[in-house]
Amino acid sequence: MDLDKMHAWPIALGQQAMEEQEPLEYHESTTASLAERCASFASEWGSDKVASITEPSLLFKDPEAHPLVLAMMVLDRYGPEALEWAPEVLRVTMMRDNLQVSGASFAKIMAVQVILSSPSPWRQWNVFHWMARALAGLPPNFVFLEQPELGHLFVCADVMAICDPKRQTTVEVDKFVAAALRHEGHVWAPESLAFATRALEEPQLECSTCQALFEDNNDQKCISCGATTLHKVPYHYAALRDECIALWKPRRALPLERTVDGLPESAAGNLVYDVALHWDHAQRVRKQLLAQMRGLAK
Repeated sequence: MDLDKMHAWPIALGQQAMEEQEPLEYHESTTASLAERCASFASEWGSDKVASITEPSLLFKDPEAHPLVLAMMVLDRYGPEALEWAPEVLRVTMMRDNLQVSGASFAKIMAVQVILSSPSPWRQWNVFHWMARALAGLPPNFVFLEQPELGHLFVCADVMAICDPKRQTTVEVDKFVAAALRHEGHVWAPESLAFATRALEEPQLECSTCQALFEDNNDQKCISCGATTLHKVPYHYAALRDECIALWKPRRALPLERTVDGLPESAAGNLVYDVALHWDHAQRVRKQLLAQMRGLAK
């Protein structure tokens, strides 16, 4: 990993991810409890046909290594205090112990360190974005915004849900994910990103008296004139959304080839095709978690 990029991690952690001191419930938990959550998630998404890895020690250089498995290996070796180590300390310590870690794997470990130590990925859109890139093994850009890929958002949401299934994202993060979906032309948020549905659809109320339009927060009176003659404005892309969902639901658990087979040449078919490609990436990552968990259990 580039030295300048490694130095950027503590800057980001100090100024953004670690600025909120509220700890997650499991901050003092053991590797075993994290492993249990991973195993539960992997069993839900995985397959018995997935082969286990043969040499866990090679994962630190494997581009397909799952972020949570790498983090568990670090926690198992150095204990929970490793969550608070600066990137330079962890990197030098691992080198001292003859652990060869690729730049991609180190980025994944740093991302999990942030997710396990801070609520900021759930609260700040830029931290969420950094985590999405880092969990994919890509160096986060702490200066410029880089368009996130839908598959990376799926994986980031998966990892965050494993680490803290009860914590909710803020409107700020929801709007970022909604903007990423809109950028790709999507009109609905698939399962892992369903938390962004409200931000994507932007439900509104219209006042029949003064024709004011405003966000639907279950208001009983118009925020402009005070009238009670309010009605909900239908989602502009409701028909297209419903068509996409109807195409997607019976296909979501199928292999990619069968998922895209028979999709209509329509706007909904094209959108589902794009989701299927990114969903396939997320499915592969889920299966990697299962295989690598089995390898660690040997």
